[in-house]
Amino acid sequence: SQDSKQEYNTADISKIEPIIAFLKENLHIKLSLDDIANNFFISKYHLCHQFKQYTGFTINEFIINSRIIQAKKYLRGGLSVQEAGERSGFNNNSHFIRTFSKLAGISPGKYSREYKWY
Repeated sequence: SQDSKQEYNTADISKIEPIIAFLKENLHIKLSLDDIANNFFISKYHLCHQFKQYTGFTINEFIINSRIIQAKKYLRGGLSVQEAGERSGFNNNSHFIRTFSKLAGISPGKYSREYKWY
């Protein structure tokens, strides 16, 4: 709700924004909750709670959605499905295809054919 967003003070936001930036910069590697929490000197519980409250997503949902957005850019740019998946941080091609298809509503191969920039 709008009210819960407004209750947030700038200190909370200033804690979450660097985490979002860190996640986006490291989409291509496997990130565990421990890694993220340790990197920001915050408990896993507190990290998950604050992140979900601020973004509306769990950290894992945020990472997966961000990876799909990244993969779409790669596919539009002409990379193969496998290459786009790997560069976006998916280490298993069939998992990438399943996840992409579920979240985008279209297979990465079809997406690539329909949305390529050239």
